[in-house]
Amino acid sequence: MHALIGPTFIINTPVTEKTHRSGRSDYYTIAVQPVNYPQLELRVKEKFWQEISIGHKVALTAQKNVLGLSVVDKYEHIAESHR
Repeated sequence: MHALIGPTFIINTPVTEKTHRSGRSDYYTIAVQPVNYPQLELRVKEKFWQEISIGHKVALTAQKNVLGLSVVDKYEHIAESHR
């Protein structure tokens, strides 16, 4: 991986798709479509995958690398407002 530079930033985006793949290992992925970025498919932990639903928002913490690409290094739920 190339060195990360500059400040971290947060991307808030809804989950557009969830996928579970099994084989020798189980993979849990979510797809998101942030504004100004292409669709991203992120491998996540099983517990997070089970707790999140399509349409729920997630916060992605990212930072630019020396090539100018955004690298996501953390993801978390965005709390839903109670009515």
